[in-house]
Amino acid sequence: MENDLSILTERQREVYLLRQQRLTCKCIGEELHLSVSAVSLHLRNAQRRFRQYQAFQEEKKRDGQTVAFSISRIELALIIEGLVLLGGKMHREIGGRNIRSDWQGRMPYRALAADALLTRAQLALYGKVIHTGILE
Repeated sequence: MENDLSILTERQREVYLLRQQRLTCKCIGEELHLSVSAVSLHLRNAQRRFRQYQAFQEEKKRDGQTVAFSISRIELALIIEGLVLLGGKMHREIGGRNIRSDWQGRMPYRALAADALLTRAQLALYGKVIHTGILE
């Protein structure tokens, strides 16, 4: 799988591309006026970002698959109640900065999915949105 360089910061991309040319960390550091440890850090961060991006894409693909699941109106109402409670918890975590954003610095994918589910569930059960979204 080819790595998408657009997900890297400018510095990470520079260091990564030089490393792909088989330059040592010391040579890269000399060329970019960085310490060897800074070069190593940029390379580690680039690799981490590639892994996060790949995991995000795999999760998004897997989570986007439709599941056939019959549910009663009361069960859907309970799911809505649970999503509202989850939304309060996420708000506290986001406000307290205890929640990490995804590889793009956006809200976690699960928070986005929970917000969309809350809206869809309310529209299915009530025909309108009663509770504001989790991320609002």
